[in-house]
Amino acid sequence: MSSNNSRSSLKSIMGPRGFPMTLTDLPSPKTKRWVTDRKAEVICAVRGGLLSLEEACRRYTLTIDEFLEWQRGYDADGLKGLRATKGEAWGAKEAQREVAGRATPLAATTPKTFGCKPADDLK
Repeated sequence: MSSNNSRSSLKSIMGPRGFPMTLTDLPSPKTKRWVTDRKAEVICAVRGGLLSLEEACRRYTLTIDEFLEWQRGYDADGLKGLRATKGEAWGAKEAQREVAGRATPLAATTPKTFGCKPADDLK
């Protein structure tokens, strides 16, 4: 069974606020304003198997490094770790997206499960 089949058969995962979450609950691919909850939902979707890392980056126009930055912040401080700082250079994020290639190979991005896992596992 391919990973796409296993993802599509996965009904829901536990989201960052402790409620079941499905693909339809994820932020819109057109999201421009990334508040902490939306970032955490994408992290949980990847960790829980709703989306692969590649699918999430493609869907939300993220670089792998940007996603990993979110993940590190979430692992370190939960939702607080996903807050944008006053000094964050938004233009730099846009420039990163335009750079050809990705700086971090996928093999180096094995996610932890944290609190995000299939909802069926929580019974």
